[in-house]
Amino acid sequence: MQEMLQAVEPTYRMVSQNARALQGIVDNLGKQLDSVRQHMYLHSALLAPANRCPIEILHEIFKLYFQEYDTSSDTPFVLAAVSTYWRQVIISLPWLWAKVQIQVDIQTFSPRVIEGLSTWLGRAGSTHPLSLRIVFVRKCTINWRSRDDSDWLTEDILENRDASFLFDILRRYSLRWHKLEFIRCPPNVLQVLSGVMGDSVPNLRSLMIDGLEWTASFTHELPHSFPKWLLPKGSHLSLSRDRFLSLHMTSVFQLSNVRSLTLADCTSIMNNRLLLSEFLSHCTSLETCKLRCTAKLDHGTVTLFRTLPSLLDLSVEMETPDKMLHFMILPRLRRLKLSFLEKAYFSSNLRFVQELFGRSRLVHLSGSFNPSPDGVYEFNTIPSTMALKGK
Repeated sequence: MQEMLQAVEPTYRMVSQNARALQGIVDNLGKQLDSVRQHMYLHSALLAPANRCPIEILHEIFKLYFQEYDTSSDTPFVLAAVSTYWRQVIISLPWLWAKVQIQVDIQTFSPRVIEGLSTWLGRAGSTHPLSLRIVFVRKCTINWRSRDDSDWLTEDILENRDASFLFDILRRYSLRWHKLEFIRCPPNVLQVLSGVMGDSVPNLRSLMIDGLEWTASFTHELPHSFPKWLLPKGSHLSLSRDRFLSLHMTSVFQLSNVRSLTLADCTSIMNNRLLLSEFLSHCTSLETCKLRCTAKLDHGTVTLFRTLPSLLDLSVEMETPDKMLHFMILPRLRRLKLSFLEKAYFSSNLRFVQELFGRSRLVHLSGSFNPSPDGVYEFNTIPSTMALKGK
C-alpha cells in the first residue's frame, strides 16, 4: 500500500500544480472581463438618448420643468452631474442660475460660501433678473441682551473681510435684484444691508425678512446709523416671525413706495395698536395688505384715525381684528377679509365693520354680516362716489 501511494504522489502534485495554474488563468480572465464590462458601462452613456438630445430640446425641457416645479437651489448642480454634455448645456443657460440660496454663518462668513455665490451669479449672465435667499445661522450662542454684545457683533460684521465680500456682491448686482429673502436675519446685519443697498435696487419687486429666534431678547436701539433703504415703487415687503426688526423698519426702510405688505406674527408691533398704526401710516402707496398675528392686539391707544388712501385689499387674521380696524379709514377699499382666531368672536356682531364702511364712505356690495361658523368673513365694497356715478 505504501508503495502504491508513493507511486501516485507525483501524479497528484502535477495535477495540483496544473489546477492552481488554471485557477490563476480563470482569475485573470475574470478581472479582464470586469474591466471590459466597466469600460462598456462608462462609454454606453455616450449612446444614451439624453446625450443625443439636441440642445434646443433640452433647453425647452428644463424651462418647462422649472416653470412647473419650485426647484431647490442645488438643482443646477444635480442636472450638471448627469453627464459632461448636460453640464455644458446647464452652464450655457444663464436663467437657470438666476435663483440662488446660500447659508451664511453670521460669525464666520465662510469664504467658500461667498466664492460659491460669486461663481453662481457669474453664470447668470448679465440681463436676467436675480433672486437670492440667504439663510443666516449661528454655530455658537450670542447673548443679545447685552448692548456690548450687539456692538461687538456689528463691528465684527463691518470689519469682517469675508462679510465685506458678501456685501460687495450684493452691491455689484444691485440693479438686477428682483427678489431678496433674508431668513433668520439679525437686526445688525439688516441695518448694514440697508446701508449697502440704499436706493440702488430699482428693479426689486419682493423683499422678505424672517427674524425667527435671533431677536428674541434684542430690544435696544440699533447702535449705528445708515442711510435708509429706499424700496422701489410697486415692491412687496414681507415680515414674519419677528420680535424686534419691525420696530425699526421705519428707520431702516423708506416704505412710501411699498405696494404690497405682509406681516405675520411680528409681535413687536402687531400687539400694539399705536405702533401698528404708525407703521402702516408710512406705507402711503399700499394697495394690498395681509396681517396675521396670534397675539392679542391689546396694548397702545390710538387717538387719531389713520387713513390709507390707496389700500384696495385688506386681509386680517387675528383673535380680535376689530381692535385694529377701529383706527382705520380706507376710502378706496374694494375687498375686506376677516378671520377670527378667537372662537368667542365667531358669533359676535360686525358693527365695527359697518362703522369702518361709514367713516370710509364705502358702499357694501356683497358679503354677509351674519355669524360665520368658521370665523371668516369676506366683503366687497366700492367708494360711495362711484356708487352714485353708477346710478
